[in-house]
This record gives sequence, structure tokens and C-alpha cells, in this order.
Amino acid sequence: MSAREMLRGALHDCLLNRTKYVLGIMKLLTRFWLEFSVSRPPDADSIILDGGPYYFGVTAYSYEDALLILRQNLTIPADAELVRVTEDVDISSLDVRHILPNIPVSPSWRGIWYPSGYQVHKLY
Repeated sequence: MSAREMLRGALHDCLLNRTKYVLGIMKLLTRFWLEFSVSRPPDADSIILDGGPYYFGVTAYSYEDALLILRQNLTIPADAELVRVTEDVDISSLDVRHILPNIPVSPSWRGIWYPSGYQVHKLY
């Protein structure tokens, strides 16, 4: 086997292993659709501007990770009540007029994909 063939084989193995690693991580991620309800007017710093319910789309490793991503990136009123969580949400089932056109990033990556502007794309 020539040096060129050995190098080509090593590069192929490296790319194959990297692809398996990335696909393995993506399989661990889950899309969550979280619905909150707020009983009082929110603070001025809150992402939630007026009456509820309020919806958030988050892709995370777990339910706990999804809540952590929300808390790290959004200010949600202390009295906000989580009223519904949909795990493995089917994106096509969401509101076609309002929600789907406002998903600017791929819901396949870890982070907030609805509302827009709060992306967290860390693989670790």
C-alpha cells in the first residue's frame, strides 16, 4: 500500500469517526415546546410582554437542560407557571402563520429556536 493510499484511508477513517460523533450527539438532542402562563403583568426586563400563554421552542439534551437554557438566556417572571411541555415536538404541527415563519435557526441544534434571537449552539 502506497503512502498516498494509507493517508487517504486514515483521512477517511477520521472523517467517518467525526461524522459518527456528530450524529451521536444530534441523536441525544430533543426538541421541546414549553408553554408558560403568567398571572400578573411582567417586569419591564421580562421577555414576556403582556398576557399569556407564552411559548418557547428549545432543543436540549433533556428537559432539565431545556429549562437551564431558558433561564440562562431569557428573563421569565418568577410567577410564570409551566403549564405544558411537549417532548419531541413535531415542528410541522406548530402555527403555520406565526411560529413556523419565525424559526430562524435549525431546531436540530442545541438552543432556543423560538422565539428568535436566543441561539445557543454548543455541542458540549
